[in-house]
Amino acid sequence: MQDNVRQLEGAIRTIITHSQFSDHGVVDLEATRRIVGGTVSIERREVTPESILDTVCSVFGVEKAQLRTPSRKAVLALPRQVTMYLVKKHTSASYNTIAQLLNRNDHTTIMHGCKAIEGRLSLEPALKERIEQVEATLFA
Repeated sequence: MQDNVRQLEGAIRTIITHSQFSDHGVVDLEATRRIVGGTVSIERREVTPESILDTVCSVFGVEKAQLRTPSRKAVLALPRQVTMYLVKKHTSASYNTIAQLLNRNDHTTIMHGCKAIEGRLSLEPALKERIEQVEATLFA
């Protein structure tokens, strides 16, 4: 859909029409894919563990080298755990691969980091917004 403006306009009109007639008035990404998926190819940017690490570092204002250190400072631990969570969520990388990416000794550290973020998401709206900001940047 990158080169065809008319196709894009048609897809947008179709989505708007569906949102007007839906129960909630909102069409999420999955519904959008169902609605226009047959006529439009929605291209998704390839996401790699390294690109997630770059984006998290950019959004949180830290260096990649800092996240790979053994430091447990909160200013580094949070973006490190967010990286763990997002790499697991958006790639097929194993816990061991993520551990290597972040220079961690053990896959259980990655498991703990992912669970910690999952647990905090429902309790901390600001954290959820930060992660959504990373994801928006990542998929832009």
